[in-house]
Amino acid sequence: MRMVNGCLIYEGTEKLKQRIERAKANVGVDHVFDHFGFSYRREGNFSCPFHTDDSPSARLYDNGQHFKCFAGTCAFSGDVIGVVQRVLGCPVVSAVEFIEATFRLYGIELPEVSDEISLTKYRAECERAVMDYYSSIHGKLDEAQKFQFEQVFVSAYDERVTLNAWFCKNGAGNESDFAEVQKWARRMVKGLSAWEAITK
Repeated sequence: MRMVNGCLIYEGTEKLKQRIERAKANVGVDHVFDHFGFSYRREGNFSCPFHTDDSPSARLYDNGQHFKCFAGTCAFSGDVIGVVQRVLGCPVVSAVEFIEATFRLYGIELPEVSDEISLTKYRAECERAVMDYYSSIHGKLDEAQKFQFEQVFVSAYDERVTLNAWFCKNGAGNESDFAEVQKWARRMVKGLSAWEAITK
């Protein structure tokens, strides 16, 4: 745990917040409604799926990211997390897990670029994040899966070596250099996340 803005933050809580933000950024209420087969309209009012609604009183906002029912007997509103909680009658953690599993949202948050971080440090932080993610998945696989997993990512490791050699020769620490690091890290995370899904 650590102090943030004078508040004591547990790492588990912080990680959950990141997972919540990722779920909200990638999945909308409309996606959840599609999954459960609820009838709705992307624009205009529709009958609320949470109560008997003869006079359509519900609506989606922000390109399907938020839901609100205007009926006095319901008045429910929420984002994708809140809607899944309402449908399943579950706590936040379970709602996030449902969204991740249903819509295959796996992966990690990569370090952010800032004026205070050098290219060398940013590369090191991205590599550490990717390799920690790799190790966490590797430990959950059986022996046959581990062999295949390792073979798939030999080429990714070779790419990292080539990338590092290029930066040693050409890297100037400008915006495009940071972008190259980000592209490599995102490709790695995307590939690893497919394996993480196998372990769930």
